[in-house]
Amino acid sequence: MQEIELLHVPGEYYVSRLDSRAEVPESNGELFWSVTRTGDEVSVVSARALPDARVEGPWVIFRVAGTLDFTLTGVLHRLVGPCAEADISIFAISTFDTDYILVRTGDGDRAVAAWRDSGIPTSRT
Repeated sequence: MQEIELLHVPGEYYVSRLDSRAEVPESNGELFWSVTRTGDEVSVVSARALPDARVEGPWVIFRVAGTLDFTLTGVLHRLVGPCAEADISIFAISTFDTDYILVRTGDGDRAVAAWRDSGIPTSRT
């Protein structure tokens, strides 16, 4: 298995849920902006809570360093396991290149400790 390193994405983020037909606002140049539309909802992860949305947060984000090959298996399992053992809820997002793990801001230091204890190098600025 490829070595995994987690990098902290600076800032605090919110997960906003909009109706599936909602118009998605433009990004304001955030370091992280993710939109997922399904038949049931639109989920937006951004540095701001969206108005008229159901919102969860704030969260901190950690990114798997580098680009992950699509043939890799178990990456999320390796990241989620230590959090589950520490009773830390996560929100995961995958992109073409890599994976992102969001943990509630209040759980950030515990998540970093859990990952480090399991041998995953983790930065937090």
